Amino acid sequence: MDGANLSGWLNLGATFTDVPGGTAHWTFAGGKNHHNAEGDVPIVIQGISTVTVTCPTSTPYTGSPIEACTRR
Repeated sequence: MDGANLSGWLNLGATFTDVPGGTAHWTFAGGKNHHNAEGDVPIVIQGISTVTVTCPTSTPYTGSPIEACTRR
């Protein structure tokens, strides 16, 4: 069945939108031409990180390279 759209027989299980995620149980109902299948897959959602950038209001030019901003 090259090019066949089998997505109608696939159920991806639970959805997760918050940390830490969970386990989704998926199923595939293959019908008469395909084997049924199922399994579990861990869904891991990483926490959001925060980056702070500090830039001076003014930096005098001395002719040497300067790093105008720092990242923490």
